[in-house]
Amino acid sequence: MPGLNALSLAGRAPDYGLMGETRNPVSGVALYPERRRDRWLSPQEIGRLGPLLAQAPPRHRTFFWLALLTGARRNELARLRWTDVDAAAGVAYLPETKNGRPRHLLLPRAAIGLLHELPRRPDNPHVFGGKPGEHELPMRDAQKRWSAMKKDHNSVATSHFQLPWVLGVENMDVAMEKLKKFTLAGVAEKIECPMLITWGEEDRLTTRDVAEQLYAATRSRDKTLKIFTRETGGFEHCQADNRQVGIDYIADWLTARML
Repeated sequence: MPGLNALSLAGRAPDYGLMGETRNPVSGVALYPERRRDRWLSPQEIGRLGPLLAQAPPRHRTFFWLALLTGARRNELARLRWTDVDAAAGVAYLPETKNGRPRHLLLPRAAIGLLHELPRRPDNPHVFGGKPGEHELPMRDAQKRWSAMKKDHNSVATSHFQLPWVLGVENMDVAMEKLKKFTLAGVAEKIECPMLITWGEEDRLTTRDVAEQLYAATRSRDKTLKIFTRETGGFEHCQADNRQVGIDYIADWLTARML
């Protein structure tokens, strides 16, 4: 009988009364115990993740934050359509899930805010649509982007999408040329008021010598260069890993001079 094997024969045996009272040929086989694989990011990991996501294109950044905020699977988010998102109710409908049953995904306020900021593509119904020209296709390169972010987590950050957008230019080369006009050369030495400069020891946007040059250039008699470390917290750019540490220090510094 071509096409039949032992497994298929065992499955058909009950139909021919060959298994007696037993309908399931493996009913007596003990199942392996299922081990849960819960994995939660620590506050320190989230702190390191923030600066990495800040470098990603908008749709990837929103994609990964939504995965973190909602616990949704990669394919569930990749296939999500705008018509299935009810921002007012704070839910998203997932018609296709891993177990084959649809479900509703609760959206916290932060997730809804991210979705509001995400531009829609008129030729693609998916929230995380494919590249321009890939009509009707969802995003397919999330894993590739995530792998690249993990590989380059110690490199100096270069925001190739954000900086040109902020400066209103078409690409990074033009942005870097325009940045030459943004300098404190000839200005720093005129600063005489109290001055606070903060820098994190793992800042990947500016190096320590930039902060030290500014500190040395100002003529302020009352000036402070605060270096945040891993021990103190606030070691990322703009204290992204622990903003409260930076806020508290700045507030105390201002209070001591203004009250």
